[in-house]
Amino acid sequence: MGSQPPYKFVIVDDDASMLKLMCALLEDRGHDVVLSHSGMSAGLDIPDLRPDCVITDRVMFGVDGFEMVRDLREDSELQHVKYIMVSGAVDRTIQSKIEDADFDAFFNKPIDPATFADEIERVMQRE
Repeated sequence: MGSQPPYKFVIVDDDASMLKLMCALLEDRGHDVVLSHSGMSAGLDIPDLRPDCVITDRVMFGVDGFEMVRDLREDSELQHVKYIMVSGAVDRTIQSKIEDADFDAFFNKPIDPATFADEIERVMQRE
């Protein structure tokens, strides 16, 4: 982990293998990670969890990543939270939507396990 403080992450993805991979990569760096398979349940749990960062998939059953983050951004207690989207198959329309939603970062799937934790930590260091 080096000089990185431990951060608290909530990772939201309906793909169990992606959840496990991202979790393992961040926990190996000493970070606290909470997993959720659903945007709906994560949206309800995140205010109580008070994470430093939410990493979310774009496409999920029920509440997608855009809708979940839009709702969370309305909570004044969560203004410090960074939001990162991780998704595959992104065209120009989706890329524009990601930029309009003001995510702190975007990563394409599949993620690169060799660089993922470093890239996430760099996002966390930004003001």
